[in-house]
Amino acid sequence: MENEIVVQQHIENKLRFYYLRNYRWILHSLYWLYVFIFGQLMVKEPILSAQGFFLNFLFDNWLIIAFYYIYVLYLIPQLFKKNRKKAFWINFALTFFILTVLNVAFQIIFEPYIPAAYADHHFRWADFPKHLIYYFYVYLRNFVSFAGFLFLMETAESLSNYKATEAAKNDFSQSQKQLLKTRVTPAFIMNTLDHISTMAKDKQPQTAQMIVLFSDVLRYRLYRSKNDAIELSEELLQIRHTFDLYNTAYRKAYILEVAGATDHIRVHPSSFLGMLTQILDTSSSEQQDSIVFYLLALDQEIDLAIEWESDYTDKKSIVRNITHHLDEFYPEKYRIEYDLANRLCSIRIHLDLPSPVAL
Repeated sequence: MENEIVVQQHIENKLRFYYLRNYRWILHSLYWLYVFIFGQLMVKEPILSAQGFFLNFLFDNWLIIAFYYIYVLYLIPQLFKKNRKKAFWINFALTFFILTVLNVAFQIIFEPYIPAAYADHHFRWADFPKHLIYYFYVYLRNFVSFAGFLFLMETAESLSNYKATEAAKNDFSQSQKQLLKTRVTPAFIMNTLDHISTMAKDKQPQTAQMIVLFSDVLRYRLYRSKNDAIELSEELLQIRHTFDLYNTAYRKAYILEVAGATDHIRVHPSSFLGMLTQILDTSSSEQQDSIVFYLLALDQEIDLAIEWESDYTDKKSIVRNITHHLDEFYPEKYRIEYDLANRLCSIRIHLDLPSPVAL
């Protein structure tokens, strides 16, 4: 219930004075300034005239102004925008009829009391029906013009919102991609540091190499990954370093095998390493598992094969994560297949990379 109240209040705040916010009141002011100047020119009065403002502009327009802003400030935000269409049309028809009748009556009653220069209707009670029909026409004509003005204003707002939404989506997509590039799990960092600390205490000769490899992997994920594209050979080097890190720290036997020339192919940084990270995050020093990563580089195509053997039970979710990862980096440029057999998960990926520009 509380959430509904908050949502309702948000909607109310969004709709209140919608057509006057964000400097839209300036457009309204310009519209009425045009009406005022045009009226002054018709009666051949000086434009900067207080008498003309009150007796020409306001006298002729105050009721139609009231009609417009009942429409703008109540009928549209409180009824039409809230899908109360029946109530909107009933209230619109009543407002249109009542204010038009009042306008004709106002002209008949008060026009004799204003200077002759501003008395331009000369309405009589005897001709009330004829005058009313004429004013229905005047109200409708001016309302269509005013409603068209509001429609253009809202269309411009919608285009602006659309552009802002698309820009926000693009920024979010780029942020998501950058997050995937730089993602390093805290567990990986803590476990690796623990192993390096243990190796240092035991004075193992591989300690210095471990520190270098760990620093290189973190530096690559945090800094090199900011680039849009790198050579495939550079990405493969980081995969090799990561495997060496696991093989030394966790006593694994992860294997990387590469065939074909890789220097001419450019890929997104961390795009392949990020796929493997989905699998590596399931690993631990106590777990018996193995990973063999095959890569065949063709002209502008890459074939990948991952043979992953592990006791990890939810391998399908890892494949889904890898698929999502590929969607972020290579949308509509990949095919993925996988097979599950007991502890073994075989994943096959084909990538089409027509040109470096496409990245």
